[in-house]
Parts: sequence; structure tokens; C-alpha cells
Amino acid sequence: MRTPNLKLEVLQFCFTKFFSVLKADRRLLVSFFLAIGVFLVALLFNVFLPLVLKFIIQSLEETSNSMQLMIAVVCGYGLMWTVAQIGEHIREIMSVGAVERTIRKLITLFYYSVLNHHNPQKKLPATGTIINKLGIFREGFNNLIWGVLFFLLPTVLEILCACFVLWYLYGWFYASILLCTIGLYGVCTYIGVSLYLKHQVDTYDKSAQVSGFLSDRLFNIETIYSLGNPDNELTALDSKLRDLENRTTRTKQVFEVVRIIQGIIIGSALTLVIYHCVNNISKGNQHISDFVLINSYILQFFTPLSSLGIILNDIYRSFAEVAGMMNLMNSTSHEERPSSNILLLATPTNIVMKDVSFSYGNNDHSLILKNVDLEFKAGWKIGIVGHSGSGKTTLGKLLSGLYHPDKGEIYLNHIPLSSYERQTLKSIVSYIPQHVQLFNDTLHANIIYANPEASSKDIQEAINGAQLKEVIKRLPDGLRTVLGEQGYSLSGGERQRIGIARAILKKSSISILDEPTSFLDPQTEEKILNYFHNQKKRMTQIIIAHRLNMVMDADWVVMLGKGEIIAQGTPHELINSCSSFRELWGLDKQGQDSMVIPSSR
Repeated sequence: MRTPNLKLEVLQFCFTKFFSVLKADRRLLVSFFLAIGVFLVALLFNVFLPLVLKFIIQSLEETSNSMQLMIAVVCGYGLMWTVAQIGEHIREIMSVGAVERTIRKLITLFYYSVLNHHNPQKKLPATGTIINKLGIFREGFNNLIWGVLFFLLPTVLEILCACFVLWYLYGWFYASILLCTIGLYGVCTYIGVSLYLKHQVDTYDKSAQVSGFLSDRLFNIETIYSLGNPDNELTALDSKLRDLENRTTRTKQVFEVVRIIQGIIIGSALTLVIYHCVNNISKGNQHISDFVLINSYILQFFTPLSSLGIILNDIYRSFAEVAGMMNLMNSTSHEERPSSNILLLATPTNIVMKDVSFSYGNNDHSLILKNVDLEFKAGWKIGIVGHSGSGKTTLGKLLSGLYHPDKGEIYLNHIPLSSYERQTLKSIVSYIPQHVQLFNDTLHANIIYANPEASSKDIQEAINGAQLKEVIKRLPDGLRTVLGEQGYSLSGGERQRIGIARAILKKSSISILDEPTSFLDPQTEEKILNYFHNQKKRMTQIIIAHRLNMVMDADWVVMLGKGEIIAQGTPHELINSCSSFRELWGLDKQGQDSMVIPSSR
């Protein structure tokens, strides 16, 4: 994206969102217009303050003026100065609510987009990168709104008013010096900050990469410890930090060079104006009160002009910060699914996959599933088997709606999966991954996350069905025990049981279980499988398994190999007719010599 387009798009994005928030809330809108009113009053006072000061000095030299008039003028000057100074803070008090409300709504909108993302595994950046960009977005949005609305525009208006007063009282010289200084300062600032922005965008990209790297490595800290690669990690981190160091150093150097040039411009203009004024006074062409007025205007408006570089730096930096958020929101754009009462009431009677293909990349060479055609009847227990990497888990995520096919279509109850309203689909289908993700919350909160409105009876049924009673007894605070990040205090099997409890509590008509008992002992596994066997009439079950004892009582088994269907049929049909199935069964059997395969449960 080119820089000019970036600036326009960011400005349009920020102010469109900001004013939409104002329109939606009358109280915020009134506060904003009051803030504009305060700004205009402060602007007028700032313009007239040097004129009042000039009058005071003239009055001191004229003995004819009464003391009462002098006191009134001085009090008026003090009041005007005070109002002009506190006006800025009153303006911020009245406007801050709208700015923060906009930030809140944008971050909420982004989170909603992530939760409803279309194939997030293809487009979303690393978690640490997202968190980094969300953090700097808050500061960037604030700087952009405050910088443009409440500093840049007021400063420009005040300087133009001062130029008009100087031109009206003293002719073109002082006004032209002020205007030329502003013009030259603006050109220098624009060129310098444009260069700065290019470096700043690179700096933020490098910073986001460092945050993403650290987040990923800290999340997988046990892997680093167990494999003994701390030196490699330090080398990789140092390399990324070196890139960030170089970018940051270059960015700050560019900014300081711009500041030096800005200081030279302002200093030269100030010297020229003061010299000309003093020269006129020495010749008797101007009075000392004129010097005070001119000097007041110069100092009053050159002082904010000297900090304009910092504000513009913040504004230009904000372009990069807000652009990162814009890109994230664009990358998380999701499909709008229809909302229909018919769909809300629909219960799938079967599952059909027609010519479904899927890849994590963008080309046919990386296809995980290739032209898959399947049909499952309602109430069936379906087994999905195959060697590692054959596409079993991907198939499960496609059926659950977590992933979307690149080609083909999936149908529930003869309705395309993509046509279901998202919340309806989530209520119809539950998916239990092999590695269950847990929140840093209580065990109770983690279980009921699948159904926050569940009754105590339903929760108890889920606990019993998932064989969680013994786990709850072992924990110090039972169901109220805080599990910690990712449930670090629990074993893999205990985490799987929580995932199973979630699926039971959700009461979906389709349950997809991806190796749900791979970390469990045979006795616990058998009890859980018996529970699901007794639920066959209530739900369609899709079991993704490496251990074939989990699917020997299935109504239908599908065997995958390299993303394609090798064979499908009943378990006994495949044992009799499919050598690949027998081979896989033999390999599984070698690892479980004592395993007994029931023909049914």
C-alpha cells in the first residue's frame, strides 16, 4: 500500500468510526459540540490576549486613564488567559468519552471478526502479533483524533487569525514572515515525517514480529526445556531484536534531523521579526506596546509551532499504528451468513460432502483433502481412520464449520453448511479436539463454557459422562479450583475429560470427537465410549481415531490416505475386503496386545 493512500484510508477509517459513534449517542454528540464551542471561545481569547496586553501597556503610559479602568482591564486579561488555558482541558473532558467509546467499539468489532473468521488458520497472524497491534492501536487512535481535531486544526486557525491581526495593524511584513515560516516549516515537516513514516511502519512490523516470536516461545516453553535448545532460542531472538534495534535507531535519527531543521526555521524567523520590530522602535516608527504585541503573537504561536513536529510525529506514527489494526480487520473479514427462523429450527438428518477439497496454502499441490465425497445418515456412529497426516482432523474441522472448503460443499439436512446462521451451526455441531484448550478460570467455568445456561442436573450429567468425579475430588477447591493457564496443573487425560464434558453439556445433534480419549487409561476410555454408545439415538457421532477399538462398533468407517478416501464401509466389511485397513489394524494391534475388540456395545 502506498503512503498517500495509507494516510487517506486511515483518516477516513478513524473519522468515519468516530462520527458514527457520535451520531449513535446524543449525549456524546452534545458533549462534542460543547467542546467545539469551548475551543472557539479559547481561540478568540488567544487571538485577543496580545491586543489586551498592548492596551494595558499603553494605559500605563497615559495618566489620564483611571485606576478602576486599569484594574478592570487587568482582571479581564487574567480571566481571558485563564479561560484560554483551561479551555483545552475542558475540551478534552467533553471529548474523551467519544474517543474511548470508539476505541472500545472497534476492538470489540475486531474480536467479533476473529470469533467469526472465515478460515482463520489461513489468514490470522500470530497471537502475540495481534496483541501487540491492538495495544499500539489504542495509543495511535487517540493521537490521531486528538492531534488532528484538537491540536493541528486549532493551531492553524489561531496562526491564521494572528496573521490577519498583524496584517491589519502593521501591514504585510510581519504577516508574510509568519505565513512564510509556517509554509516552510510545513514543507520541511511533511518531507521529513514522510520519510519517518516509512521507517516507522517497518519498525512496527519488526516489533510485532518480536512480540509474536516471544508469545509463541513462551507458550511452548516446556518444549524448549525438554528439547534443550535455549541457545538456539537466544540466537533467534537476538537476531530479531537486532533488526528491531536497527530500524528503531534509524527511525529516531530521521526524526531528530527533522527537529533540528524545524528549530533552525523557527529561530531564524523569530530573530528576523524581533530585529525588524526593534529597528522600527529605534526609528520611532513603532511603540514599545507594539513590540509587546508582536512579540506576544510570535511567542504565543511559535511555541505550539515548535511542538508541532512532535504532534505531527505522533500523527504520522499513528497512521502506521492504526493501519496495522485496519489490516487486521480486513484480514478477519468474514462471510455474513443468513439468519432464518427455518434454519434455527432445522435439525440435520444427514451429512453429505460433495467433491470437497481443502488446503492450508493457496495451491493444489498443498491439498490436505482432495475431492472427498461422503454421506452419513442421522444417528450413525461414523469412524474416521487413517495414518497420521491423512487428513482426519482437517475433515473433522470442515464438518464442524471451523474450516471452510476451498472447493465443493458440505450439506446438513440437505442445506449447505455455508447457509446456516453461525450460531445455529454452533448449536448443532460440537467438536472435541485431541488437545483441549482451557481458560485460566475455574473448572466449573471451563465446563459450562459450552452452555452457560445449563442446569445443575445437566452439569452433573456431563461430569458423570466424562468421568470427572475423581478429578474434582482431587482438586483442592473442587469445581471452583482455578486451573491456571491452559490447565497446566492437569494431565492430558484430565483436560480431555473436560473437553468431553463440554460436548455432553452442549447437547448437540452432531458430535465430532477427534481422538477424544487418546490420553486416557483403557478403563476410563471404555466408560466414556459406553456413555456415547448409549447416546446414539440422540446424536450423530463422528469419531476420529488411531485406535480401531474406538470404531469397531461404528455404523460406518471411512479410511483416509493422503487426503483421499481409500475405503469405506462397515468395520467388518473393511476387515474382510481392505488390505490397508487390515494393515492399519495389525499395526494398532501390535501396540495393544491385551486389547479386546467388542463387536458391539
